Amino acid sequence: MRRIVRAALAALALSPASLFIADQYRDDGSSDVASEVAHNATPTTLDTTPTTLLTTTPAATKTFVRDTYLAFGISFLRPKQWRAQTFDQQTSGSMTPVVYLSADELSNPCDPPTSGGTECGFPIDTLTPNTPVITWTFSLEGATPMANTLIDGQPARVESAKPGACSAIDADETIVAAVERPNGGVFFMRACLSGDQLAAAEQNVYAMLASVTVT
Repeated sequence: MRRIVRAALAALALSPASLFIADQYRDDGSSDVASEVAHNATPTTLDTTPTTLLTTTPAATKTFVRDTYLAFGISFLRPKQWRAQTFDQQTSGSMTPVVYLSADELSNPCDPPTSGGTECGFPIDTLTPNTPVITWTFSLEGATPMANTLIDGQPARVESAKPGACSAIDADETIVAAVERPNGGVFFMRACLSGDQLAAAEQNVYAMLASVTVT
């Protein structure tokens, strides 16, 4: 059952009533851009000033670091404990993995390439409580998200579900986002959360989203 985390989203100026999007990932974790659901929503402005957000969001007062991926044209802040991890495989159908974030050690979620292409699942079999796993991917073929907010001035869509697609790895909540890139393509983010500190994890995910810049 889908439920909007109203308190956390309110800090990002998102309208709970406007949030409605199908997970862009299948239940097995593989990408499915075509499953996006068109829905009329009025874009609102998301606070993209990290300093303000980090000051006003208690869970985001830990040390953040900025990662920049020039090859994709995206940059964002992340909690230092969420280590950036990448793997040799860089393609899953029309989706290209950008980076995986977690304090846990992750593994390559993609099967070796075959004539039918490469399929990617989750980078961990079972989520460790209170240890989020975040996946960033990019698609040149991704449909422009039906915006309910703006991220770095770009049309974007954010929603949460409990448990959502991340239930496949024993998560309690899934947060998904889609951000249009100015010169074409769409970035997708999926955060898998579990444990008794969901509110803190949610706020850190939204702080990361608020800090995103795309080129």
